Amino acid sequence: MILDTYCKLGCVVVGCICTLSVTWKGSGTYFILKGENMSASMEMPKYSCHKEVWALKIAGIKYDGEGENCETDGSAYLQPAEEGYGPIWVDHNWLARNPKVAVGGYYVVYKRQTGETETYTAYSPSEAFEDGYTRI
Repeated sequence: MILDTYCKLGCVVVGCICTLSVTWKGSGTYFILKGENMSASMEMPKYSCHKEVWALKIAGIKYDGEGENCETDGSAYLQPAEEGYGPIWVDHNWLARNPKVAVGGYYVVYKRQTGETETYTAYSPSEAFEDGYTRI
């Protein structure tokens, strides 16, 4: 798959305004700078995820009031796939911040950059999570 996207850069390279082309060539993404009397190509910098997170795969979701004829507070319980863990309660604010939560995805606990004891939680789709993290 070749993807070419052109956009004007507000930069001057060797005295001319250049155009930036982003091309994906299977194994890498390249910036190709083009301008008067100039054509250069170089691979974009690669990054490896180095965060350590805690996560549980979601096997089931039970929304508050589901199957009952009663008012709901908009919360839910996430049932982990791993044995030995009980349901995880998430409030309506968490669900609003993570509207695509689905069975098969992951409930993830991240460590904040500002302090070692501060954490936050989020949902990650399975493909994105499994492509980015390896169990340690």
